[in-house]
Amino acid sequence: QPGMLLFFFTFAIFTTFGVMNVIIGVIVESTMSAAKDLDAKLEKLEMRMKLERLQELRDLVFEMDTDDSKTISVAEIDKGLQDDVIRDTFDKLDLPPDFTAN
Repeated sequence: QPGMLLFFFTFAIFTTFGVMNVIIGVIVESTMSAAKDLDAKLEKLEMRMKLERLQELRDLVFEMDTDDSKTISVAEIDKGLQDDVIRDTFDKLDLPPDFTAN
């Protein structure tokens, strides 16, 4: 019976494509979920690194305040930027180039 043979092949083809579509959907969904988790972890790591950089900058500012007045004068900034340790730490913080320019 040629009609049944045509129906069977059509059914097999559509069923195969349907199952493959479901499998691919599951794979894509798990990949997207893994990518979202990775993005969240990277964002958290970036925030932690920014916080560490801010803490280093805070420590530098307190180190440059030589008279413990809780304010930094222009003279203290100039003196601090001449110190190699402070300048190296500023360089390590990846601040804009004109930030530490004299």
